[in-house]
Amino acid sequence: MDDPRFWELMDKMVEVNNKLSALGNGTSSTPALLQPLEKLALYERMASLLLRVLAMPSIKSGSYDYENEAEVVY
Repeated sequence: MDDPRFWELMDKMVEVNNKLSALGNGTSSTPALLQPLEKLALYERMASLLLRVLAMPSIKSGSYDYENEAEVVY
């Protein structure tokens, strides 16, 4: 991707994933009673970031179909 927003969103998803991992490993400072709520908020954040990535315009690419090989020019 040439769009810098793509990489910014990927970095944010890595941060959210690291927070989810900390909650799963028990290394988070969040009290045990609040961990399910924090996980829910982090899942929502990850889903919204993923939807933003999926909604980004794709790079124009494709192929050309030629009926005659003589039309191909390198």
